[in-house]
Amino acid sequence: MNKHRIALSDSPLTLDFFANAWWTERTPQMVQTLLVESFENTKKIISVARQGVDLRADYVLKIELREFQAEYVQTGELPHAWVKLNAKLVRMPARAIIASETFEARYAAGGSVMKDIVIAFDETLNKVLKKSVIWTMSQIR
Repeated sequence: MNKHRIALSDSPLTLDFFANAWWTERTPQMVQTLLVESFENTKKIISVARQGVDLRADYVLKIELREFQAEYVQTGELPHAWVKLNAKLVRMPARAIIASETFEARYAAGGSVMKDIVIAFDETLNKVLKKSVIWTMSQIR
C-alpha cells in the first residue's frame, strides 16, 4: 500500500479508494515518520532516525505495513479503520533478528464522512504505534 490515496475495502476481495481523499505522504513513509516521533516522545532513546540517515545504529526496526485501510465489516455499518504492521528488531552490526511481532488494531469510525474516518485511522494507528514502541523497548533492555 505505497500510495497517497486512502484505501477502502467493502469485501475481502476488493480494494478501492475514497474519491478526493489523500494522505499527506505515501502511507509507509507517513507511518514511519509517526513511528520515529513515537520513539522520540519516549525520551528513552538517544537518537532515532529513518532508514537512510547516516547514523551508526545498535538496533534497526524493520517494519512492514500489512494493512492500512477503512473497511465495511457488514453492510450498513460504519467503516472501521484497520492497521496492521509487522516489526522485526535487528541487532547491528551482526544483522541478527532478535525478535519479530505483528501489531494490529481496528477502530470504528464515528460516522461515514471523511473526518470521522480519518479520526478512526488516527486512533487505530496510535494504538498500533504505542504497542510497537512498548514491545521494542522491552526487547532491548
